[in-house]
Amino acid sequence: MRTTRKLALVAIGMVLIAACHDNPASLDETEDEFTVYASDEARTRYLDILNSELASPQLLELNAQLNGQSVGERRSHIREGIEILSTMSSSSGACGTNPQFSWTDVSVAVLDPLFPGLPYEAVASGMTVTTQNANLRLYVYGEGGPEWSGAPHYDTSQVSAADADETTGSCTSLQLVHTDTFMFKPNDAGCWYVYGESTHYILSPAPAQQQTRQILKLGGPMPSGWGCPRYIGPPDGWR
Repeated sequence: MRTTRKLALVAIGMVLIAACHDNPASLDETEDEFTVYASDEARTRYLDILNSELASPQLLELNAQLNGQSVGERRSHIREGIEILSTMSSSSGACGTNPQFSWTDVSVAVLDPLFPGLPYEAVASGMTVTTQNANLRLYVYGEGGPEWSGAPHYDTSQVSAADADETTGSCTSLQLVHTDTFMFKPNDAGCWYVYGESTHYILSPAPAQQQTRQILKLGGPMPSGWGCPRYIGPPDGWR
């Protein structure tokens, strides 16, 4: 199943920008129009994202930092997701009995500006996997800007932000949702942040269930140990 929303040039799935503006790894790009994928299409697309991260030491280290994990913990999380997505059978149709979350994830992709002074582009993605077909809702929020305030703004008048709030039309065990592309610029010192959040819901059959995932990236130059702050891990209570 696919619903559409205009999404210009999107880098799907992972943060590929290293601190200090290192050259990013290759980005998967599309000019398609999409917001949400369900069932086997969602599985295929997110498997590509996970396998790409697992094959790249740079991506693995960056996303471990984003999620407040060690590289080993991040690798285990990725392998768990690959195993779950590779072995499960999915089809849209009747709701199952007592569905539970078996895996949820959030990722953010950042695309370097083509020229100095132009904004960065980013997109946030969320993935929900359940044990049985269910009516799923997935809310994904992303924002970026020059200075992290210590909490998400949610007020898009204050920051460059995008969100997607999608509910499946029928029961399925897989759902993948992307925000629209959002643009943000660094401050005068070249510092920036990007934040992503996904909230996963099993709406029916009852009882309703919910899980939330959040990640944060701070970037920019850091000559001789000075410059932009670096992210260590999520505050207590985030994960």
